[in-house]
Amino acid sequence: MRDNETTGDSHKLLLPSDLSTEDRLAWYPPDISALEFRFRYAQADDSLAELRRLRRLVQGLRDQNAKHIHQTQRTVTRAQGLFEGFQTRIRRCAGRYSHARNAMLALDPNQELSPGWLQRFQKLNEGDIRGPGRGADDTSEGKFTPSWIWLVPRPSHPPPTTSSNDPVATTIMSGPLFTLSSTAPKVESIGEQINPETNHNHNSF
Repeated sequence: MRDNETTGDSHKLLLPSDLSTEDRLAWYPPDISALEFRFRYAQADDSLAELRRLRRLVQGLRDQNAKHIHQTQRTVTRAQGLFEGFQTRIRRCAGRYSHARNAMLALDPNQELSPGWLQRFQKLNEGDIRGPGRGADDTSEGKFTPSWIWLVPRPSHPPPTTSSNDPVATTIMSGPLFTLSSTAPKVESIGEQINPETNHNHNSF
């Protein structure tokens, strides 16, 4: 390969959210920025649904282990491995949510594309990743206040943010990538349906 040739992976693809407001307006048409916002909205919804699912599994595992006072070392080691695996997945899921939210904040800080999205997608702190019930170290007898992640309304699509007269936007929105992002809000419903079966499987731990 000649020195003046470059490989395809030598350049970083910059999405609208990666650019400053001035560069975004100069390099991207508004419809493309709006499209990324829709993708990030679906990504944030999907991440929250997965985060709640994982927290249910962790609490189910903890409650199941608490029922067995006498456990062998093998059982304890296995449970600890499962718990650590879930915690790793939770951290990754929280990272994806925060990344999507930061992108949305860069694209729509004034909530013009989707009014109220900042109330729906709050900043996720480490202390927010808890529940659905009390933690193992929570011995208080007062009223229990759940984390905001359990109070988010059921997923919904953001309002249309692109013009149907734009052939580029129309092509993208009718493609497989947009179709995939449009199905993300259904994850919460599916997770709710499979959760009882998942919790039933904890009896085998």
